[in-house]
Amino acid sequence: MDLESIIKYKIPNFKKFCELHEDVSLDFYCTQHDTICCRKCIPSKHHSCKDVLPLEVASEHIKKSSLFDDTFREWQNIAKTLDHLRKDRNDNINQLEKSESAISEEVNNLKNHLIKQINTLVEKLKIDLSNCKKKNLDQLRKESSEISELHDSVQERGQELEFLKDHGSNNQLYLKLREQGEGFQNIVKRVQEMTISYKRVYLKFEKRADIDHRSMGSISEFKEAVDFLYRPAKLQKAQVQSKRVEAILTLKKEITNQLNLCNKLDITGLAVTADYTLFLCNNQHGVR
Repeated sequence: MDLESIIKYKIPNFKKFCELHEDVSLDFYCTQHDTICCRKCIPSKHHSCKDVLPLEVASEHIKKSSLFDDTFREWQNIAKTLDHLRKDRNDNINQLEKSESAISEEVNNLKNHLIKQINTLVEKLKIDLSNCKKKNLDQLRKESSEISELHDSVQERGQELEFLKDHGSNNQLYLKLREQGEGFQNIVKRVQEMTISYKRVYLKFEKRADIDHRSMGSISEFKEAVDFLYRPAKLQKAQVQSKRVEAILTLKKEITNQLNLCNKLDITGLAVTADYTLFLCNNQHGVR
């Protein structure tokens, strides 16, 4: 064996001295006990053994023996197996290192897919919410417009009566009341219908207990009646005291005849003071 070949190998260490007699080298082999021993072990442990051979004799053909071949071959076989195991471990390490990035990418792809599905479901919910909101807002605005229109009409009628009460004649106020009375019951009926039929609307998101890729929940609407009703005040119809009017007209005529004023003036009004003084008047003259 050349020096280069020797350098490739690690010089082996092997047992040279006896474990019981540490200062004595192992120079003998007992075939009966199949063990190596020193010269001091022979008298104490191998004195009755027949074949205790010097180590040089026992190892004379060791390099060509089956013991060497079997042992060396088995070491090679074990080493080969360990090489396979080590390669398998290294391959597994590399595979795990690579699988982390691959699985991370797969997880990210799944996350993006789920986010896309969630975004689709969210958009659907937003569309449902927008449609539901628009439908109810359109109805509420329509009702609010009708209320405003009716309110303006009612307020205008009230202002007409208030103006005639303060600045108009009884005849004008009476005629206006009769005119308004024709549509009054229709307005009362419509206001009563409004307070009964108009509802407050609430929107709510109903979340599903078992969310899946098909649905996260739904938009629900809840309606409740308004918390007030229209109760009309008792309407007192204007009562015309016809007999009293007739009496006043008769009195005017009698006074005109008694005072012989037919050709002089036309009595347009009369009044009685607290001391029972009678006043007669027309547009130009007063007679007492």
